[in-house]
Amino acid sequence: MTAQLVHPKPANFSLESTSDLRELSNVRRYLCDIHGKLDEFGYRLAEEGLQALILGTTEVVTNVIRHGYNHEADKPIQIIAAVENGSLRISVHHLGMPYSSSTTALPEVIEPSDGGMGLYIISRCVDEVIYEEHKDGYQSIHLRKILTKGNDMDNTIERVGNVAVFQANFEALDTGSVNDFKQDLAPVIEEGALLLLDLSQVEYVDSAGLGGIVSTLKQLRADGGDIKVCGLQKSVRALFELVRMHKLLDVCNTREEGIKSFEQT
Repeated sequence: MTAQLVHPKPANFSLESTSDLRELSNVRRYLCDIHGKLDEFGYRLAEEGLQALILGTTEVVTNVIRHGYNHEADKPIQIIAAVENGSLRISVHHLGMPYSSSTTALPEVIEPSDGGMGLYIISRCVDEVIYEEHKDGYQSIHLRKILTKGNDMDNTIERVGNVAVFQANFEALDTGSVNDFKQDLAPVIEEGALLLLDLSQVEYVDSAGLGGIVSTLKQLRADGGDIKVCGLQKSVRALFELVRMHKLLDVCNTREEGIKSFEQT
């Protein structure tokens, strides 16, 4: 065999494994070890994010064993992990056959079987999946999970008249930070306040973050309060427009505009 499992990108962590399903427990421990060291890089990943990453990665390794190696024993599998550009990249390399990555949709009818949902599960567990076939004979599956900065400043709440201005100091309002977001907003929600969310420091929002905002909106309005957002960065504003968040709440350009908008209602 002339092909070698050597990945050209710098790695922070690596695991040499084999095509044995019993090795999956080592893969789980490997990912937990990485999770425990993320603060050394200035990042963090919530527990639910870790569990999703473990599920997605073990599904990849299982597919490699079953489909790439067709259950042949003692074949090499290399797992490389690196923290880069605010994400954790997990690359799984093997010398088996490439397998199709085209079926990532959930079947309309789920029937009892021994498989068929792995690719869909993988796509839902991480933020990006790339399947790569190399000329020198090895295959790679790259997973990317977005991290939250571990050294973010605390979120702050400032009272301006009868408006509570919440300064979100997350780099990302996502699965990893939405629980902290809800917890920090709990006192404002309880009093049914007029809330202005200043998202000027937020560079990324995912579906969990959007869900946190909508949940807050519903709770506030149920108690006679209301919510507006301001300071959206370009990428966040594009997402808000895509999902039509402006139909649910007012989107203001600046903090001053948001406060004045409350005063006029």
